[in-house]
Amino acid sequence: MPDAALNSVKLAVIAARNQTLPPAQNALNQELLKARTQLSSSLGSFDPSASANFRAGTSEDPGASASGAIAITPDGVIVRGDIGGAARDRRHAPVVSIAETDQGHSFTALESWIPGGGISRLTWSWVEFSSPTIFSGVLKSVTDEHRFILPKPGGITQLSNICLRIEGFQTMADGHVLSPVGGGTTCQVPDFGGVLEAPSWWEPVTVPIWQPDSTPGDALKDVVAGHITVQADTPQKDGVTHNSLVHFADWRVDKPLAALGQALAQTQRKGFSLVVIVVLPASAFDNHRRDVEAKLDLLQEGFPAQLLLTADHEGGWTRTFAVSKTPSTYLINAKREFVWKYEGAVDPKVLAAALDEHLVPAPAPRSRPLRLAVVPGDRAPDVSFTDDRGQSFAIHRLRGREVLLNFWQSWSEPCIKELLRLRQLQKGAGARAPFIVAFHGSKDGKILEEIRKQHGLTFSLPQDTDQRIARMYGVKCWPTTISINADGLVSHVQFGVAHEHGAEASDT
Repeated sequence: MPDAALNSVKLAVIAARNQTLPPAQNALNQELLKARTQLSSSLGSFDPSASANFRAGTSEDPGASASGAIAITPDGVIVRGDIGGAARDRRHAPVVSIAETDQGHSFTALESWIPGGGISRLTWSWVEFSSPTIFSGVLKSVTDEHRFILPKPGGITQLSNICLRIEGFQTMADGHVLSPVGGGTTCQVPDFGGVLEAPSWWEPVTVPIWQPDSTPGDALKDVVAGHITVQADTPQKDGVTHNSLVHFADWRVDKPLAALGQALAQTQRKGFSLVVIVVLPASAFDNHRRDVEAKLDLLQEGFPAQLLLTADHEGGWTRTFAVSKTPSTYLINAKREFVWKYEGAVDPKVLAAALDEHLVPAPAPRSRPLRLAVVPGDRAPDVSFTDDRGQSFAIHRLRGREVLLNFWQSWSEPCIKELLRLRQLQKGAGARAPFIVAFHGSKDGKILEEIRKQHGLTFSLPQDTDQRIARMYGVKCWPTTISINADGLVSHVQFGVAHEHGAEASDT
């Protein structure tokens, strides 16, 4: 064939190849991406840090493509790559998960596990109530080496919390076995929230979590483990809840709840679903537990409703209900509708009649386990913020080191206790300390400098205006502390101040 004709054919072949190659290359790339995504997703189901990646070619790989990821041979296309995971000297922290099973008669830890290892011991702890007072909780615990199921103890009530800690071993990527490995205690905290459909950042409208094993001589404010908001930021879709009676008690009289108790006793309706929230001035929590119990007559038997006691921190309850005098009483039915109010000392017969008229049939009052928008194992939502010193940060820029996010309120005693715990943690760990960020959710941003100086805090203190970041994480409890590992995954969540096992949580 003449050279001219040969060149013409050659050019035609090259043109056809160049026209066909890009679509074929794109189709191949799409299939490779699809395969890698599917493999990475499957790997992530048992190790969130694991991923599959194509490997660059080497001089020993003459058949590799320009990208080095594939090689075309007479036998087919070879895709070369690597499966990666956590750093060789560490693995993800144990995941501790608690749920109810057996129609609510037992607790299960079946979804708890230690990545790259196994569980050898489970320590359950819970709060039992053996008397009518809401402060009589006693901490109990049991250790089990074989079962993941705990039959619900008899002393568990709607006010109880249940906690779990796991211990075991982990095998590192290089084959080294690390033992013992402990999973920080995770607690299932009761939540009676969602009573009010109002923004949680608007006013502090909360009920306390009580610490167990308090004594009659303790000041009431010192036995509060945390505060849970009763507001719902978005309209609730779960139908009816419980009826709620909010009573602003007159702390100046001898027996502030006498009329309330008589009204409940005179109500004609039986088996009604009602939670009574008694709001006291914040100063009342400075009193000893025994004095508050005696004044409110909380030791009486047979109180026919679930009783919650709270303080009017920063006047949040008063402003939300527009209270002009005490005592005052407000009734919210199980559909979350304001249906009745009375300002002043109400006649027990009048209150009983109002309850008979307005109570809505509903399931018995039942607390729900407190939940965040994230759980251990989830990717931490990426947020950016500027702290009180003008320094700007973003969660994704902190990848590669452990991070602790704390959400707190300046009026909350347990929040201040948690800040002090974090200060000690930072001081004791030195250069190995996690990066600590404590988001302040109260409206008064000017108090940050005062809190920092008063308690000698050196970590970041951003003002979380309108609780923007707290709402992204689904925070409803103050304080809440969230641990994020070096890979950007949530590894542990703590509601309120840590109970007695909490000090062990730092060993992972």
